[in-house]
Amino acid sequence: MGTRQAPRIDERLLRVIDRIAVDVQAAEATRLVGRAAEALQLTRPSYQQVRVLLQSSREERARVSNLDVLIDIAWGARPAYDLPNRLYGDPLPWRPAAKNEPRPGK
Repeated sequence: MGTRQAPRIDERLLRVIDRIAVDVQAAEATRLVGRAAEALQLTRPSYQQVRVLLQSSREERARVSNLDVLIDIAWGARPAYDLPNRLYGDPLPWRPAAKNEPRPGK
């Protein structure tokens, strides 16, 4: 027999999860995704699946991209040497007016 695995979450539901606002709680997000799944006649994902995917999506949105660094340089929020330092793998220093990586524990 073996262990049953949960079905893979459909790409359309993953897009719904990605679009959920940052201030929405995981329980409410699960209800929203569940309604979307029912409308698409798909299996409802579990609370745990939605919570993990929601957290991953929010972490991805909070990351600073190279484009963000370029925009910050153009607006004078970062010095130009932050971009090559980032490309070499150095962590970006926190800058007050720039988009920053989330601080640990916040």
